[in-house]
Amino acid sequence: MINNFIRGMMISFLFFFYSSSQAQPNYNIKMMSWNLLNFPGASTAADSTLRCPYFRTVVNYVEPDIMVTMENTSANGASWILSNVMNSGTSHYSQGTFINGYDSDNAIYYKDSLFQFISNVPIQTALRDISHYTLSFIPTGDTIHIFVVHLKASQGYEQNRYDEVALLRQVTNLFPAETNFLVAGDFNIYSSFEPAYGALLQDNSNDDGNFLDPIVMNGTWNYYPFAQYHTQSTRILQFGGGSTGGLNDRFDMILFSNAVQKPRGVYYLPGSTGVVGNDGLHFNKAMNNGMNSSVPLSVANALYGASDHLPVYLTLQIGPTTDVTESSFDKSIAVFPNPSEGTFSVQLNAFSKSKVSLIITDLTGRKCFELVDYPVLEGNNLIQLDLSKNVMEGLYLLSITDGKVVVNKKLSIY
Repeated sequence: MINNFIRGMMISFLFFFYSSSQAQPNYNIKMMSWNLLNFPGASTAADSTLRCPYFRTVVNYVEPDIMVTMENTSANGASWILSNVMNSGTSHYSQGTFINGYDSDNAIYYKDSLFQFISNVPIQTALRDISHYTLSFIPTGDTIHIFVVHLKASQGYEQNRYDEVALLRQVTNLFPAETNFLVAGDFNIYSSFEPAYGALLQDNSNDDGNFLDPIVMNGTWNYYPFAQYHTQSTRILQFGGGSTGGLNDRFDMILFSNAVQKPRGVYYLPGSTGVVGNDGLHFNKAMNNGMNSSVPLSVANALYGASDHLPVYLTLQIGPTTDVTESSFDKSIAVFPNPSEGTFSVQLNAFSKSKVSLIITDLTGRKCFELVDYPVLEGNNLIQLDLSKNVMEGLYLLSITDGKVVVNKKLSIY
C-alpha cells in the first residue's frame, strides 16, 4: 500500500511533468549585422574564392538566427553568401527578397525553421535604399520588422544622414503602438550629437516610432573610453578597398522599438549587445594584432580578411513571460478565402465571452482598417469583413488581439 507521502510525491511529479510539457518555451534568437565591404568586388571570382571562407568562418562561429548585410554589390553575390557561407554548416538558411537599388544594397538571411519571410519594401533615399524586411516567427506567430540602413558616409554629410533617418521615421511613426521593429546597419554616425542619431531616438508624444539604443554613449565616439564598441576599421594596412586606421569608430549598431524593451513577446535580452572580435584592447590597431582575447585566432584572422567592419549582434528572447496572461481565444485562427478580392472571414474559437480587436496594416506599417472591441461568444465565432472598397491589391498583415496576446496573419488581396 502506497503511503500518503509517496502518493503526494507522485502527484506532485505528475503535475510538474504535465505543467512543464504544456509550457511554451522562450526562444533566444541571435541577430547579427555586417557590412561586407563591397562583396563581390571587381574581381568577382577571386573575391568569392578568397573572402567566402572568411565569411564562413565567422558565421559558423557566431551561428546567427538572422543576419543582415550591407554593401552587397549584386544579386548573384548575395546568393553566393547564401549558398557558400550561410548554408555551409549544419543550419539551413533562406534569403529574403533581394532588391537591386541605386548604389550597393542590403540582404537578409534567416533560419527558415524559425522564420517565415513576408516582404521587403524599400524606402528610397537620395543615395541607398533603406530595406524594410518583415518576418514572422513561426513558433509564436510574432511579427518583426527589421530596417537595414547604410547611411551616407564621412564627416561633413551630417545633414544627409539626418535626411535619410527622417524618411525612416516617416515609416516607423505610422506603426501602431507596441509594434516590434529594429534598425540595423552601417550608420556612419560619429557621435551622440549628430542630428541623425537624435532623430532615431526622438520620442514624440503622438507616435511610437522612436528607437532605443541599448548602449549609452554620450559624446564623440572615436575615443579610447568607447573602444569596446568600435566596429571600424579592422585594419591598418590598405588591401581590398575599405578603410584603414584601426578600430576607432562605432558605425555599426542595432537599435529597437519601445515594444522590444518590454519583457513580453519579442524582447531584447539586456546586456546581449556585442561586437564580434572586439576585445576592447585594439584601439587604433588591427583587430588581429597580437592576441585577441574575445575570439579564436582563426576567427580574428577571418574578420580581418573579410571586411573593414566588424559584425554587431544582440539577442532577442521570443515567447511567453510571467506578466502575460493566457489568451481568451485559440491562436489557431483561420482566415479564408486567402487570397481574396477583399471579402473574407476570420474563424476564431474563444474560450469565454470576450472582446477582440482586428487591425489590418500594409507592409509599410500604415493602418488600413481597424475593428475595435468586437464581441465574441464562447466557442466558434465567424467574423466577416469586406475591405474591397478600403484597400488596394497587395499583401497586408491582419492582427487579432484581446489585449493580452496578438496573433498575426498574412493577408493577400488581388
